[in-house]
Amino acid sequence: MPTTLLFLALFFLFLHTMRAMTRLRRVQLVRLLAVLMKRQMPLYPALVNLAEKSNGPDEELLRKLAFRLWKGEDLPYALRRLNVLSRQQMVALSIAEEHNAGAALLDVISLQMVRGERRVMGAGVTAGYPLLMGIVLLAATLFYAIKILPKFEVMFKEMDTGLIMPITVEPVIAMVGILFGWGVLSLSLNMAWLGRHIWWHVPVLGTHFRMQEQANLARVLSLTLSSGASLERALNEIVSSWAGGPLQPQLQAVCIALNNGVPLTQAFHSAGRWRVEFLWALDSIAAGTPASPVLEQVARVLEDKVDARLNAFQRVCTPIAVIISAAGVGLLAWTVFKSLEMLKGILFT
Repeated sequence: MPTTLLFLALFFLFLHTMRAMTRLRRVQLVRLLAVLMKRQMPLYPALVNLAEKSNGPDEELLRKLAFRLWKGEDLPYALRRLNVLSRQQMVALSIAEEHNAGAALLDVISLQMVRGERRVMGAGVTAGYPLLMGIVLLAATLFYAIKILPKFEVMFKEMDTGLIMPITVEPVIAMVGILFGWGVLSLSLNMAWLGRHIWWHVPVLGTHFRMQEQANLARVLSLTLSSGASLERALNEIVSSWAGGPLQPQLQAVCIALNNGVPLTQAFHSAGRWRVEFLWALDSIAAGTPASPVLEQVARVLEDKVDARLNAFQRVCTPIAVIISAAGVGLLAWTVFKSLEMLKGILFT
């Protein structure tokens, strides 16, 4: 059992690393497309030519995209099918291409993807320590409980002392459970796709997920508006494409209100919980401030707050994991030496 858990943990870390490498290849693809579009080069022949000069996964990704473009798929849809872009990014790119602003938008998307990738890599490092320490401590505890402790009990019985071994490993097992729980908590809080499903409605733990989603929405709206589209058009496209993610019900309510003639700020105020920063941006837009720069500023503010919360948690996570693992090792060592002390006391009395 401990060997299986250790193998699963190592496999998870290996898979996490491989996924990170895959995501980095996708970032490189987005940057490459931005360069090709800036130079106004035809995408299909350029991708085929680059695929012939590449090898391994890079060649495969380039050929898959080239094949989809050859079949007649639009670039945003093809990138979405290859899991390169999110739904919101796909909608933004579709609107941007209508206004010949796709290259600039892909540049910004690539920077956003790099930032998210750094966060995911940090999650693997932060969560890996308590998970691995928990598995190692569990393996040592089970070895003692299964191989050594029964022999002590047999010796007590054979000596006919009438004493029973009062030593148990339940406290150490509890420490192992805390390490596992702490590792899973750290992992889920740092990985958006996992944490959204677990902590979205939790008041404290879900706060930075809600901030991140609203930051993503603000940036997508900013990119779309900078391409020349209207805010109402951008919102309707996101809702009709089901690209709102966890904010989809709220955005649907906003679009319904806007279609009924309700002012923009009032529509958002009456449609669920929105961050003060996001509502401030809408009030500024309604007052005549250029929409795209304001939304971009709000996206940066919210992302900085998310990063600050996650960095604070990571600074606390590792020391706590070290203290818990040290306490578990200390308890296990005390259990072993207490057993030896009891045996010594029987033998020399």
